[in-house]
This record gives sequence, structure tokens and C-alpha cells, in this order.
Amino acid sequence: MEEEVSTHERRGHWKIIPISAVPDGERILDSVWAMRRKSCIGTGEIRKYKARLNAHGGQQVFGVNYWETYAPVVKWTTIRLVMTLIMSNEWKSRQLDFVLAYPQANVEGDIYMRMPHRFKLNDGRDHKSQVLKLIKNIYGLKQAGRVWNQHQDKGLTELGYRKSKIDPCLYYQKGLIMIIYTDDCIMKS
Repeated sequence: MEEEVSTHERRGHWKIIPISAVPDGERILDSVWAMRRKSCIGTGEIRKYKARLNAHGGQQVFGVNYWETYAPVVKWTTIRLVMTLIMSNEWKSRQLDFVLAYPQANVEGDIYMRMPHRFKLNDGRDHKSQVLKLIKNIYGLKQAGRVWNQHQDKGLTELGYRKSKIDPCLYYQKGLIMIIYTDDCIMKS
């Protein structure tokens, strides 16, 4: 949990502001911890514990702090086609996972979140009188997947990738093929 919070702080994903600076009538979302155990596939042995800080998206109000939520994911027919091409042509491929993907994109609008449970401020301020004003997109927001997808699409386009007209999660460029499922991708090189 400490590592998760310090990573967000180090990367500037939010600003700590006094609760009195939140505009009147603005909803402050709760923060929620999602805990996971990652285990080895072969043995089932737990290899890692993971904590992810999320905003409580269930407290968001449509038309107030989110508008659209749709984000495309790669079609299964595209995955099967690309994997078949990779195997039958003996091409090299890589699987990539974007680390802390959603917070790479800026948040849409002003969104405020309560301090995480047991969060302590080092400068002596009372944590209950402070809130987080989100600067970056954070997991748990209803629109987080869509915002990340738009950010990712813009970045790939700027790098010269072209998007398929058939599948919005298939990109290609000079002998490279990339298929994307949220924050995971398979790349043929």
C-alpha cells in the first residue's frame, strides 16, 4: 500500500488540497483499496501481494463527473488471426503490459478523492481536512478505460502507427502489428 501511494505521489497523479478548497456541491469520491495475490501458474505458490488504490466510481454521477464510458477492446477474431499469422509464419512476438496504464492519461474535468484509509501526511497536516485533486486518470473511475484508450490511441498515432478500419484495437506500422486489450498487448515484430 505504501509503495502504491508513493508511486502515485512521485509521478504527480494528484495534488493534496484542503477540503475547504473543493467547490461547493462538488462530490468527493471515496478511495478504495483493491488487494490481490499473484501466484505461480505451475505451483499455485503466492509470489506477490499487490495493492491498487482506486477511486470509488460507484459514487460518480453521470453528466457531473463523467459522461462517456465506452472503450473498445480487440476482437477475438483479430486475436486468432494475428496469432495464426505469427505461428504459421514463425514470426517473433512479444506480450506487453503497460504498468500503471490508466494514470498515464490526464483526468477529464475536476475530480476529488478522499485520502486513502490510514494515509498519513508527513508535514503534520490533518489528513481528514485534506483531499486529493486528481491530475491523472486513476483506476476505478467509470471513464478510466475510455480515457486511457484515447491517450494510448493518440500516442500510437503520433509514433506513426495506423489503426485498422475493421478493429480499433489493431495497429500496424512497417512490419509491426500490435493488438491491444485494455492495458495488455501482443506485438509482432
